[in-house]
Amino acid sequence: MIFQSHNFYENFSAAIQADDISLLFTIFSGELADILTQREDDVFQLFSESGIPYNKISVYRVYVDKILKGIKEGNDDLIYGLSYIITDNNNEITDDWETQLDSISNGIYVISDYLNKNNETLLRSQIIDAIQARIKPNNKRKVDFNDTTVFTAVFAIAFIVLIFKVWNKKAVAQSKIETPPPMTPENSPAMNVTPDVLVPEPPKTITPLPAVQPAPKPIEVVTPPPAEIKQVTPPAGA
Repeated sequence: MIFQSHNFYENFSAAIQADDISLLFTIFSGELADILTQREDDVFQLFSESGIPYNKISVYRVYVDKILKGIKEGNDDLIYGLSYIITDNNNEITDDWETQLDSISNGIYVISDYLNKNNETLLRSQIIDAIQARIKPNNKRKVDFNDTTVFTAVFAIAFIVLIFKVWNKKAVAQSKIETPPPMTPENSPAMNVTPDVLVPEPPKTITPLPAVQPAPKPIEVVTPPPAEIKQVTPPAGA
């Protein structure tokens, strides 16, 4: 099939009529990559209107998976919204825009039918490659989870902002506490000493020890011997 460059609607319609799923994937991958890298605010709004939760700092891979999941599940709001954004991004909205969007939506429903019967790995890979080819050097969003070349600065800045907020909160709380007066020689006991002046110690009083008295000598008691009693014999004839 002849691919007419820069004519999205005709090429997409021709792929649908020819039932050429490979060409359909190629066209859709490029168009989806374009709106993800060029009109992400419109994509985020479409997520909100389609009931799809999202985070504005996710990698492109996350958005691709959300879109493929919505297409696979037949999310009408998502499919019709994608049809409009892609057509408008190509400046191909005509007065018969309802017929245009219905035709493009039918092509996306063909993709939905394919995804319900086959794995989405092939289409996801094509979309990721298309995003990688279109992403600009100043775009700091990561393409996939294993892409370590971008987004590190974003998380670093977010961490610094968090630290600053915590520090600022503590600083505000601390400012409410009365600040003590500066320490001066007048109000500091430790500093209220005349420098280079030595205070002499008071003289020490020495108490003399008491004199040692000699122990008294023991008194010897002399006991006299008992008196000898003489027995007198009276003379005879007395």
